[in-house]
Formats: sequence, C-alpha cells, structure tokens
Amino acid sequence: MVIVAIGAVAACICVLEVPRMWRDRQWKELGLFGFLLALGTGISVGLGLDAGLPNPMDWIAMIFRPIDSLVETTFGLRRVNEG
Repeated sequence: MVIVAIGAVAACICVLEVPRMWRDRQWKELGLFGFLLALGTGISVGLGLDAGLPNPMDWIAMIFRPIDSLVETTFGLRRVNEG
C-alpha cells in the first residue's frame, strides 16, 4: 500500500511539472527533475518498506577518518575523551 501511495504522489508531481518543462523545452531541467524525482521516490519506497537504508553520516565519517588520523599523528594531538 505504501508503494502505491508513493507512486501516486510521484505521478501527480509529474503531471503537474513535466508538461510545462516539455513545452518550454527545458531539457536539462527535465532531466535533473526526473533524476531527483526517481531518487526521492526510490528512497521513500525503501523507507516505507523498512529496507534498512545506510546512513550518509557513516559514509562521511569513513571518508574523514584517515584525515583525522593523519592530523592527529602529525600534530601529536590526543582527543579529550580518550584520557
């Protein structure tokens, strides 16, 4: 039922927005709109089905962890909570 509701909302958004962009020949905007709508719809369906989507903050922490270690070893810094 959740998928049907999300699909109906996405379809309504398309009906409201796509004809104007198509008429005005806004091809780049139409492409970006389609990509973002598909991404948002996919994430919404995943959340609606309790698919266990990953947290983007975990990815950001994974990217910056080596930089944190480099700065820590370079400047001899210790974290306050590590004692």
